[in-house]
Amino acid sequence: MVSSDETGRVGGFAMSGEQPVEGAFVLLVPAVETVDWQAYHCFQTDSDGSYDLRNIPAGDYLLFAVEDLIEYANPKAVQPYLSSAKPVRVEPHGSCSERIPLVNPAGGR
Repeated sequence: MVSSDETGRVGGFAMSGEQPVEGAFVLLVPAVETVDWQAYHCFQTDSDGSYDLRNIPAGDYLLFAVEDLIEYANPKAVQPYLSSAKPVRVEPHGSCSERIPLVNPAGGR
């Protein structure tokens, strides 16, 4: 096991049009597919539509939001959503804020 403090934070809001979405699932998945389930992250949005993913290992990810929870640590389950995902780079000790729309499989919004 390798331990590192090279982590960052991704936060923001899940949106449906101009409205924040309570209870949506925000997924942050590695940009390069891996079978390491610990590389996949999920957060259910708060009542104001906000999400806050902390202690994320530095690297390149894809970020998207869905209404219903999917098997987010399974690369085959997330594949249909990736064409609409937003590329995000997590910098060591950094943070970023993103407003992301809800997506449907295979790119629908």
